[in-house]
Amino acid sequence: MCGIFGVIAAPSAKFSPNRFKNTVNQLFLLSESRGKEASGIGLYYQKKTRIYKEPFRSRDFIRCRIYNTILDDAAQCLRHNVPIVVLGHTRLATNGPQRENDNNNPIKTHEIIGVHNGIVVNADALWEHYFSVGRTSQVDSEVLFALLDDLTQKGFSPQESLSWIFSHIEGSASIAALLMNRQETVFATNTGSLYLCSNREKDIFLCASESTTLRAVLRKQRLERHPGEFAMFQLKPSQAYLFDIKHNVQSFLFLNPSQSVQKECAFEEKFS
Repeated sequence: MCGIFGVIAAPSAKFSPNRFKNTVNQLFLLSESRGKEASGIGLYYQKKTRIYKEPFRSRDFIRCRIYNTILDDAAQCLRHNVPIVVLGHTRLATNGPQRENDNNNPIKTHEIIGVHNGIVVNADALWEHYFSVGRTSQVDSEVLFALLDDLTQKGFSPQESLSWIFSHIEGSASIAALLMNRQETVFATNTGSLYLCSNREKDIFLCASESTTLRAVLRKQRLERHPGEFAMFQLKPSQAYLFDIKHNVQSFLFLNPSQSVQKECAFEEKFS
């Protein structure tokens, strides 16, 4: 069991730098109970990405100078109406020791930054079947984002790609992933362990592995000052959600196994 979370601030978001930083820190602290062996953050702003991860528990991680420098740099973009995406992870180690930092999340492939909660038990088989080279870690999470990266770069939509991936993995997965070349962030699950919330204006967006985490953050950071200011919902198994950062558009995606079966030959041909 790991903790994943996300924060997205659209250009129009009324989100002060201090409240933004406090929100991210609070999400780390509240997610620590789901994993204390490593922590990591991935950020996207001004069309650049920053990743920082360490084999530390969250309460120590958020005191690190590098972490605070990165977060401060990103927070200043809010003064200039620049969109920001944050993906965070607190790890309970399964595959791959946390002392080898490549095994910790976020995972970066060519055009994807992602975080994963769960265990993909057939990760080795998927690597062997679909990729001859490219693996950089022992952790099972990497194959999810390598597949998502490969499929979307070959022209398949996020919905098609996620439908195919979730119909081929064995095990559990709740993920959040930034598709840098598309300027989109996707959230998907086959367990239901993913909760999302957005304000009325839909320009501040949060996600976490547990609903109690989101409620606590909204309360502690006084983000929900009026009843109904933020709407919270659970992603059900075989559901996904897409946030188009560039156009500030949000939409549900349904992961359809039959869609994956129909496209099997096309996927296999493009992987070969």
